[in-house]
Amino acid sequence: MPGLSKLPQRLLLHNGALKLLSFVFAVALWFYVFYQMPESEEPMEVTLVLTNMPSNLVRTSDIPGKINIIAKGPNAKLQQIKKDRLIYELDLANAGQGNLSFKVIDTRIKGLPLSGIRILQISPTEVTLSLAERIERTVPVEIVTRGGPAKNFSVEEKSSKPDLVKISGARSEVENLKAVATEVIDIAGLRESYEGQHQLDLRGRHIELLDAQNVRVQIQIVPDLVQREFPELPVEVENTHWIWSVTPARLDLRLKGPAEMMRSMSADKIRLVIDASDLKTGVHKLMPRVIVSGEGESESIPVGLTLPEVKLVLTKAEKEKEKNSR
Repeated sequence: MPGLSKLPQRLLLHNGALKLLSFVFAVALWFYVFYQMPESEEPMEVTLVLTNMPSNLVRTSDIPGKINIIAKGPNAKLQQIKKDRLIYELDLANAGQGNLSFKVIDTRIKGLPLSGIRILQISPTEVTLSLAERIERTVPVEIVTRGGPAKNFSVEEKSSKPDLVKISGARSEVENLKAVATEVIDIAGLRESYEGQHQLDLRGRHIELLDAQNVRVQIQIVPDLVQREFPELPVEVENTHWIWSVTPARLDLRLKGPAEMMRSMSADKIRLVIDASDLKTGVHKLMPRVIVSGEGESESIPVGLTLPEVKLVLTKAEKEKEKNSR
């Protein structure tokens, strides 16, 4: 059916000029709407990124994290911009030590459409920074505390693991840094030793840690020690069948120990004792053992006692001498 085969062709060519004109008009209208519609201005922020920093250099000055721009163009174009992806890369591959300035060039802003958008304003127009030589060094950890222990308690020792850390940064700062401090640790009112994990504080410095980012801190808290004297305490001898004598027979005892213990201690709870169970007859010089009787008759010896040696003389009994002479 030859007539039917020409039907699509006839339909396509029917009013062909009108259809072509409509297509051209639609394209022109789209271009007008998209490109010739009234323009507007919009402020935007561009993230500044430093790239290719030489490994032997470190930045020692602050730089803006963002570059502010005002962009102008058709609304449709402006709406296409993904503002969180606007980036300005500053390439430092060929940078050296010293103060450097770089002009901000609008064509290097990444994330803008290739055409249709104009940059009316850039702030700042230049980025300035300082680069210095980078060095490494090992320094001690400084434990920083706030407040003090409870009454009658003191800090005896502070330590950390590790106690040394490796740092890297600008030569001028690294050489002048005596220690890396911990974050502030509150020890107000503590009555016992403290242990915990804490970060190291390098805020405000152009220095970084190369190994440990935090340390294990130990703060030893002990009771305060006070001193008391107990005069004229008698010296006793135990566990011997020999006749004994002690010179001097009484001693002045000076004790140093925890404040609470020393305040509650009395002379009648203290004994100066010599154990003679393994001693033979003769003259012996030795220091008596201090026995402090507390609740439940438990024995304890306060730290820091000061006591001289005494002379102990052991002799046989008279009857036993006569028996041995026969």
